[in-house]
Amino acid sequence: MTTLRTPQNPTRRHLLGGALCSSLAWLPGWGWATSGAYPTRAVSMIAAFAAGGPNDIVARSVADPLKDALKQSVPVENVTGAGGLIATRRVLSAPADGYTLLAGAAYLVTAPHLYKSANFDPAKDLVPVSPPIESLLVLVSANGTDLGALVENAKRTGKPITLASPGAGTLSHLGGEMLKLATGAPMVHVPYRGVGPAITDIMGGHADLMIDGMSSSLPHIRDGRLKALAVPDDERNPLLPQVPTTTELGLPSVKVRAWNAIFARAGTPQPVLDLLTTEVTRIVRRPELDAELRKRGLEPSKLSAAAFRERMGSESAHWKSVVQSARISIE
Repeated sequence: MTTLRTPQNPTRRHLLGGALCSSLAWLPGWGWATSGAYPTRAVSMIAAFAAGGPNDIVARSVADPLKDALKQSVPVENVTGAGGLIATRRVLSAPADGYTLLAGAAYLVTAPHLYKSANFDPAKDLVPVSPPIESLLVLVSANGTDLGALVENAKRTGKPITLASPGAGTLSHLGGEMLKLATGAPMVHVPYRGVGPAITDIMGGHADLMIDGMSSSLPHIRDGRLKALAVPDDERNPLLPQVPTTTELGLPSVKVRAWNAIFARAGTPQPVLDLLTTEVTRIVRRPELDAELRKRGLEPSKLSAAAFRERMGSESAHWKSVVQSARISIE
C-alpha cells in the first residue's frame, strides 16, 4: 500500500517564514545578529564639552585607538551646551545600536537634581562601556596661600569670598557650595562661561577661589600664577604632594572627584555592549595611555564598567542631598 503525502505549499511556507522573521526583528539583538558583524560603518563619539578640557581629552584618547580595534572610523564631535545635557539628549535620541556613543562626565549624576529639563535617568538610560577616568581636582586662588586665613577673614569682615566656576551646576559650583556649608563663611558663587574665563579672572584677582580640574590648573600652578590651597579629597595628589587635603584642614565633608567615561544607550544589543566594553576598557588600561592621562591629572579607575554603574547610583544620591542642603536651583 502506498502512502500519499500532501505536497507542501511553498508560498504558504515562505509567508510563515517571513512573518516569523518580521516578529523576531523586534527582539533585542535580532537585527544585529542577522545584519552582519558590528560595526559596519563609522561609530560617532559625542563629547559633552568643548575641545581641550578633560572630557575632550578622554574622548579623543579613546576614539583614536578604538577605530583600529573596530576597523571603522570613530569621529569625535563636541556638542556643547546646557552643562552636557545637549550632548546627552543627542545620544538618547539616536538608535540604541552602538553607533552613537557619549563621552559623558559627572554631570550625569548631578543634572537630574538641578534641571527640570534633565528628563533622563543615567542608571536606566545609559550603560557605561568604560571604567571612570577620574579628573583630579584642586582648590586654587591667586589672593592667598592659606584657606583657613581666607575663611577667617571673610567671617571677621563679613566680606564674602567669591567662588568662581565654569558654570552653574558644574562640580566646581557644587564643590564650592559644599565648602560654604562646611566653613560657614560668607561666599558668593560667580559662574563663568567655561574654565578659561574663570581661571583668567582668578589669576587677575577678580575672584577668590575655584575648584578646578588638575589638567587645566596645573600649568598655572607650576608657573606661579595660581596657588593650590587644598585638594578636595581624603588623599594628597601625587602631582601636588605638598598641598594638604580638605580632610587634613578639618573639612572632611568637602570631597569632590570629577570623572569622565564612555557610554552607550541602554537597549543596545548585549553583544555590541560586550565588544565595546572589552575594547574601550583595554584601551583605557594600556600602560602608555595610563601614563599619559596621569600626566594630565587624569586617573583611570580600576573599577569595572558594571561596578561603575553601581557607583553612579550612590553618587546621584549624594549630590541630591548636597543640592537640597544648599538649596541650589538653576531652573
